[in-house]
This record gives sequence, C-alpha cells and structure tokens, in this order.
Amino acid sequence: MSEPEVKIKEENERIPAAFELTKYVDDDVKDEQAPKNFGGPLPTFKWLCENLFDKLDKTINHTNYYSAGGATVTDQKQRIVEHFFREWRSTVGPNIYPALCLILPHKDRTRIYNIKDQVLGRRILEILKIPKNSETTSKIMNWKRSRSAKAARMSDICIEVIQARRTDKKGGELSIGDVNDILDEMSKDEFKKEQQNKMLIELLDKMCFLELRYFFDILLKKNVVKNMENRILNTWHPDAQQYLSVVTSLKTVAYKLYDPNERLNKTDLSINLSKPFAPQLALKPNLSYSRVVQKLENDFFIEEKMDGERIQMHYDNYGKTINYWSRRATDYTYLYGQDLENGCISPHLKFVDAVQSCVLDGEMITYDPQRNAILPFGVLKGSALHELQRLESGDENKLYARPLFMVFDLLYLNGRSLANKALEERKKFLRKILNESPQFVEIIEAKRASTEDDIKLALTNAVEKGSEGVVLKQIKSHYQIDKRTDQWVKIKPEYLEEFGENVDLVVIGREKSKKDMFFCGLRVSDDDLDDDLKCKFWSFCRVANGFDKNEYREIERITQGKWKDINKEKPPASLIEFGKRVPPEWIDPKDSFVIEVKARSIDRSISKNYKTSTTLYNAYNRKIRDDKDWRTASTLDDYKHIKDSRTSVKSTEQKLVSKKKRLIRKRHRESQDEEIWNDDDFNKMSKSSEIFEGLTFMVLSDVFYKNNRITLDELSSIIHVNGGKVTKNETTIQDWSSLRIISDKFTIQASALKKKGFDILKSSWLFKCVEIKQNIQVEPKYCFKVNGELELKSNKRVDSFGDSYKIPITEDELKKLFLELNENDFNDVDIDEQLNEVLLFNDLKIYLVNIEESKHQFIHTQLLLRLQLFGAELVEDLKDSQLIIFPNYPEYELMNLKVKEIRRQLSEGLKFSDKSVTTIRLVNQDWVNASINQNIQVDAKDFPVISERS
Repeated sequence: MSEPEVKIKEENERIPAAFELTKYVDDDVKDEQAPKNFGGPLPTFKWLCENLFDKLDKTINHTNYYSAGGATVTDQKQRIVEHFFREWRSTVGPNIYPALCLILPHKDRTRIYNIKDQVLGRRILEILKIPKNSETTSKIMNWKRSRSAKAARMSDICIEVIQARRTDKKGGELSIGDVNDILDEMSKDEFKKEQQNKMLIELLDKMCFLELRYFFDILLKKNVVKNMENRILNTWHPDAQQYLSVVTSLKTVAYKLYDPNERLNKTDLSINLSKPFAPQLALKPNLSYSRVVQKLENDFFIEEKMDGERIQMHYDNYGKTINYWSRRATDYTYLYGQDLENGCISPHLKFVDAVQSCVLDGEMITYDPQRNAILPFGVLKGSALHELQRLESGDENKLYARPLFMVFDLLYLNGRSLANKALEERKKFLRKILNESPQFVEIIEAKRASTEDDIKLALTNAVEKGSEGVVLKQIKSHYQIDKRTDQWVKIKPEYLEEFGENVDLVVIGREKSKKDMFFCGLRVSDDDLDDDLKCKFWSFCRVANGFDKNEYREIERITQGKWKDINKEKPPASLIEFGKRVPPEWIDPKDSFVIEVKARSIDRSISKNYKTSTTLYNAYNRKIRDDKDWRTASTLDDYKHIKDSRTSVKSTEQKLVSKKKRLIRKRHRESQDEEIWNDDDFNKMSKSSEIFEGLTFMVLSDVFYKNNRITLDELSSIIHVNGGKVTKNETTIQDWSSLRIISDKFTIQASALKKKGFDILKSSWLFKCVEIKQNIQVEPKYCFKVNGELELKSNKRVDSFGDSYKIPITEDELKKLFLELNENDFNDVDIDEQLNEVLLFNDLKIYLVNIEESKHQFIHTQLLLRLQLFGAELVEDLKDSQLIIFPNYPEYELMNLKVKEIRRQLSEGLKFSDKSVTTIRLVNQDWVNASINQNIQVDAKDFPVISERS
C-alpha cells in the first residue's frame, strides 16, 4: 500500500463514529400536520412490548397459539401485526408515528443517541456499582470476544446483569409518549454521560425487565422487528414501504399515510427535491449476451462500472442549498459541500445559469492526482477529509487523494421529476446543463450499442483499463426508484482464481461449535408447483468462515426457536434433502435467512456428501442478504448455468481430483486423532495441577480440541494452571531440555525452529498429559517435526502397531489401531508431501511479476520464497496462471508501465463464452500477507493493483 493510501486509511479510521451517524436528513413535516388521534393518553410502552415485540419474538412453529391453523411463521407474524394495528386504529387513532419510531428505530433519522453496545454495558455497570475487577464487568467489557457473544445481544446481557441484582418491577408506568420524550432528551447533543446515567436509573425504577430489554434495543437502534419491517409498513398502508424509499422519513410516511384507503399518486411516489430516495440498481443476469441484447431491445448505452459509493446530489435555489446522500440516505453534505462556496465537490459544480434546481445520480470515487489513478472505494471518506483539511489550511501545494463525482443521470430539473423521461433524453439534458470539472466532477461516458460484439468490445476495454466491468442501460428506459430491473444490467469479467460468481444460499442446517458450521442449500425448481410452493432445497455446501459477531447475533435472533433436532424430527423429503453429510439441526427454509457465499472454485470430488453432487471449495460468507429470502435466493438451475459456463475451473478440479483420494483418507485419520484426545470436556483441562512444573512451552499456532479451535491465549492458560510457563522466544531459555514447542501447523516459525534443531510436538501430547494428569513420554503419534534422536527414542516406546508400552490405551485408540491395520498403502506416503497438499496456496497457479529494472529485487525474492513456502505453484507464462501478484515495488512509474503491459496482454487473450468472459485478476503483495495472517485465501478483489487512469 502506498504512503498516500496509508495516510488516507489512517485518517479514515479516525473519523468519529458520531460524525457519520448524525448526518441524516431532517424531517421537514410539522407536528401540526399530524393526523389527530382520539385525544386520550397513548398506550403504555409495556403494551407495545407485550402485544407486538414479544409476540413476534416468541412466534415459532407448532407452539404459538396463532399456529393452530397450520400457518407458517411468517403468516403467524402477519396476523400479530394486523391485530396490533387494528387495536391501534380503534383505540388510539390514525396517527401511528409515536409507535412507528419505536417499532423501526433503525429507520428513525431524527434521533441519534451515540450509544453503542459496549457503552450501554458500561453505563449499566456504573449504575449498579459493579466492581471493575468482577466477572460481570469482564463479561460485558469482553462481550465481543466471548464465545457466547454470537448468541446474545447486549440488551439480553444487560437484563441478565440487572435480574441478578434487582427484582422485577410491575412496569407499565411510562406511556409510548413518555418513552419518546425520554429518547428526544437522550438524543440532544448537550445530553452528557451523567444525565444519561440519571435517566437510566429512573428507567430501571419504572420499567419491568421486558420493557427494559426492548428499550435498550431501541436505544442501540437495532432492528427490533427484524425481517418484518416491510410487512409492518405495508400492513399499515399499502404505499408505506414504497413511500419510505422515496422520502426516507418515518414522520412523513406516518403523517401522510394514515388512511389505507387513500392511495398516493405517481408524483408522490416519484423523486422530490431535498428528499433522499432509494436509487435504481442494476441487475446481474444469468443470460447469454444475445439474450441480454434482446432484453435491451438492441438499443442500449454502455457505461464503465465504477468502484465507489452511490451518491445523489440535490441542488436547490441556484446552488445556495446543496445536499449529498448515499444509497441508504446517509447525509454526506458535510464532506462534499452545502453550497457552492464550501466542501470538496460543490465548488466545482458548473451548471448553466438557467438551472435553479436539479438532482444528479452518480458514483463518488477516490482520485489520486499525484498518480492520476483511481483508488479503492475503502479510502473514500478519508480522502474527503484530507481534501477539506487542505482547503481549510490554504495549502495549495499538497495534493492528496480526493473524491471525484462521476455523474451518470439527471433525475430532476427546475421543479420537475424526469424519472418518467427516457434515459436518452435525461442524458441529453445532463450534457446541456452540466459542464465538467476534470478530476472533480465528470460525466461518465455512455456509448450507444446494439450488438453482442459491442458488449464484448466494452468488456475487453474494461479488462485493459482494470475497471470493475460495464453497465448496460436500455435507452428508452424510465428511472425506477428502489428497483432492480433488467433495464439496467451489470456485467463483470470472471476471474480464474475464484468461483466467478457469488451465490445467495439459504441456510438449511447447523452444526454448533465454537465456530458454527452452516449447511446451505439450493432451491430445486418444480414446474408443476406454483412459485410460492416451490420450497424444496438440496444441500450444497457448508460455510463456517466469514461471519462476524454482529452477524452471529443477528442469525440467533432471526432463527431463535426455529431449529429442529434431526434425531427427533427429520425434514420431509419434499422440503429438504441432504447427502451423506447431515447436520445435527435443520431449519425450514421459509423461516431461515440467506447468505452471500464466495468460493475458490467448484469441487466435484466430494460428490456424495451433498445432494447436489458437487460443492464449493473454500467457501466463506460475504454477508447476510437481508434483501433476499428463500424465493429470491440462488436455485439449482442458476448454479448449473454458472458451473457449465466455468470452463476454467476444470483445470482446478482435475488437479484436486488427482490428490483427493489420499487426502480424504488422511483427513479421516486426523479427525479420528481429534476424537481420541478430545474425549473430556474442555473445562476439565483448566483444573490446576503441577504436571508441567519446570517446563517452558512455546506455542506456535492455534489448535483444535474436541472440534473447537483453541486460541493461543486459551492454550497458554491451560499450561499456566498446570504448572508450566510460556515464552514467545526460544533464546530466553537457558536450559533447552526444559523447552516444549507445540504446533499443529508447519508455519514459517516452525520451519525456522526445525532448521535450528528443535523438536516440535503436536498439541495432542499436551492434552493427553492434562487428561491423565501426568507428564508422559513422547511417542510417535505426538511427534510433529522432530529430529532423528527423539524419533528413534519415541519408536522404542511403542510396539509394531503403535501401541504404547507405558500409557494405558483407551477404547477409541484401540479402534483406531484396528482401522489402521488395513491402511498399509497409506504408510508409504511421505508426511511432507501430505502437508504440501493442504498448504494455503496449493490450489493456485501464480504468476509473480518481476520488474527487472527495479533496484529493490529483494522484495521480489522475499515474496517468491513466501509463496513457495505456503505451497503456491509459480508459473512462468502469464496465460498459465490463475492469479497475478505484484510485489510492492516503490517505483510507481515502473509499476504503472508493467501493469498496463500485463493488462494489455490479458485483454488481447480474452476468451468469451456465450455469456461470460474469463480473465486473471491482478493483486498486490498485501493479499499474500492478509491470507497468511488469516489462514484463508482472502478475497482478492479487496487488494487491487493501482495504476494510472487511462
């Protein structure tokens, strides 16, 4: 990463969270415009919690009283919402806003509390006067790192702490109006910590535990109703969800849409000045180029797809008022400028004099003027802050990376929405009213096209430029707010180092452990069924990597009470079919969630484990798809289209198949090893003893115990409580005979220590010692990398079958010995060869760029050795590679020339199928470092090579 990028990244990380959170659109409707309720007091907050929140949370199959008619969970929840709104309309009146801003707190743009989960936890600790060194304090302060964090929300933990120290109150003292008044106060800038604590103390005295739980969620701006958000809006009024996408204001929606019989007209549901809207998005089709051309009626624009943030600019009163909003209505006016005199973009807006007001749609990207290069999206906010600081200081000489507004649409002009005008007209108007300011405000070039060859030429140019891809837009299409239609189509090149497509998969099973393993499925089409009844899924893959703590908590909330024990209740074959690999728990796809999964490649070699006969290799989660459900997730047909179009994966598959038979058997043996020494519960390992007294341990890697990952810290704790010491440096040890080095992975450090002559033991030796509370002698099965002397001694301690002469054998170990009697063919396989097969980069053919003119050849040499150490296959011919890696040479000009040369070669050698084109991705050296640090091949897309803009 270059020095400017590093500075921008550091600055970006220093942006105050509150700065970003507080910049939302203000409601412009007045309270006098509110529909009048019946005049009595509003219902209690407890009533809202009991009759809506709690009922929705407790709704599960077969247990809730609404399910007597065999309704699905979604139907049950719909009835709860309908019943709640009927009661409100009949007893309170037509103004739902007081309740709506509590029901959808994450959509409430008017109140920001600047209280995050851990801050709330600290407030509760202070109020209850809990000592700082207590277990409770540790639980809250280390909440994100705890094993249970994935299954708990902070509100639940706070309630658990309060329950242990206070009795429950009757509750019901505060009305919905009272709670809104309290939240109004807490959102004021001058509302300090002491006032927050005082307010929370009062609430603890007045609210019951149920009220407090949901109040805390509201304060933290959580999605209290989860996936019922759109149903709640449309149950209140059929236009509510669509209208909210236009105005992004709960108050405006509630004040205007109080009568479900009064529908909005098209103008109300169109674009309005100074009201952020949800923009139109491009669809990624699974169609051939010829079908795409037909869909676009053989007349379309081709635009370059930019790597930036979608931004809409609202310009009013000849530039005296300007606003910038993101796709999700976050206000970035403070960065880009509230008028023509301020900000890093607004002073460069050059409209013709006749423009009084307008709305532009575009992409904000990061431009580096020193290198004339487009930088990755992640440094955008930092670049904007740098530019503001430069302008304020008056330093015209320093040139930092800065935002560049790339405009592609005009949606509103001088009081009129242009959404219903043809795209061609909108683009003509745009060119007439806006003059470009190069490197600050530019109009994306749109080339008119009509054929497959035009698409292929555009993709060839995109590869040569190193851009994300292209967007195709039907020339006569109208702008559709908050829609993703086939009138706008995005096409990206596919890359050899990856599966080529992200797939949206429904979770259908779970195997709980320290890191949960989720079974994912593909929907099977059945032409004999209606769309809503086509709910049949085949198991496809398992995913455990890529989930963060927040996602684990959200998953737990979505699926709470919906998992079924497969031993007690098997899924009907008409709903779910698994292969040989079956999860301990399963879930109805209609009650589940969708995750976006990325993978290295397709793996056909483990065909019987999954119903689909093939699976994904090295799959990991990119994100939870809140916008998708079982109906809109990927289908088996979608996957087959992707798979069939991926001719490039065949070489990877053939390479894997040739090794897989032995590799599977090896993994089977390793899993049996785990079962043997994972017999006792992990907690028993922490019972104190003196078995390691006088020994010093050096632990090189995380290990597995009872199928759970044990971290270095946890392993160190086990060593300490059993009398041992831990060091990170072997040179600090005077008596090397007391040193025990532990590792289950052949890391760089392990390799270096082995070369120095040190013996390295498996973690199973340590766990066996703790299990039987005895410092046992080393036997062959406990040797990871040892010298000949120890190897000879260890072999003398067992018989010809590997049975110990001194250590009692367990039943599981005896079974393993019998199984190994039939695996003589496996004994001839060299252990180093097996280790190479499972090294991090062993599935990749890498072309490592060498700039011979560089004065820093040692950078290339170091990277070359590191790639070889982790199993990469380095190729000399560009076209034989799956990934191209650039060392981080400091000579930018040489790098830029080399990047352009390689991209030109790639563009000349492109091979198109009927609906895709495959090329090779260029990444920088940081991809290698990040992959090694995380022990997984991270997403190459996040580590692009920067080159001069063409």
